[in-house]
Amino acid sequence: MGEIEGSADSEVIFNLALGFGLEADPIAALESAIGLVEHTLREHGVEPQVQASIGVSNGQLLWAVRYSTVGQSRTLFRSEDPEAVRRLHPPLSSLPELHEGDHVVVSEPLTDLPGAWHEIPEATALTIMPGGRWETRAFAPLGG
Repeated sequence: MGEIEGSADSEVIFNLALGFGLEADPIAALESAIGLVEHTLREHGVEPQVQASIGVSNGQLLWAVRYSTVGQSRTLFRSEDPEAVRRLHPPLSSLPELHEGDHVVVSEPLTDLPGAWHEIPEATALTIMPGGRWETRAFAPLGG
């Protein structure tokens, strides 16, 4: 596990997740890290208020998480396949560098084009694989 140099909550969670096996199973590692944070806060008499929109990648796959302790996290969106967006909005020139199967994951949509963005539900982990395949599953911190 690396040394924590700053005080940002994201750096702490990232380092905890590294210790829980981020490289082998990113979603399980993030569930363990956030679970530990929630558990530690409760142990010290503080009601957890975790808000997490997290993205990690190994260069081949992308994992993204939307989660909040109280079930009211900020948003997270996955873009539609660029070719589908171009079919819906032919003159769209803001996606020229994206190729078929590419996806963008953002906390807020970059445009308000209908059909271009799909909101990731609360307490959900998203995995985007090579070729543009994607899947979601429930995200539940462990031991929290």
